[in-house]
Amino acid sequence: MPEGLDAGVVSVFSANDTARGVIERGLEYSLDDEPLSNRTSLGLSNELTGKPAAVSVEEGTLYVFYPLATGEAAAAPSPATV
Repeated sequence: MPEGLDAGVVSVFSANDTARGVIERGLEYSLDDEPLSNRTSLGLSNELTGKPAAVSVEEGTLYVFYPLATGEAAAAPSPATV
């Protein structure tokens, strides 16, 4: 996640049928090496906790949506591809 982003809702979606090895840390609900399907709401509406947060994927592509930081005009998805 961008530095200085301490609060807000983060959503993570698989751009593929299934992304494998998804890890979400520093969020209210963590994932540890889990599959994430594009047919589930598992990655929807997670909360930043004020700790450093990270999202990673072993195989596949993720769309990561997070709040705008102060002064930014628009958010763009941050694809993480391996």
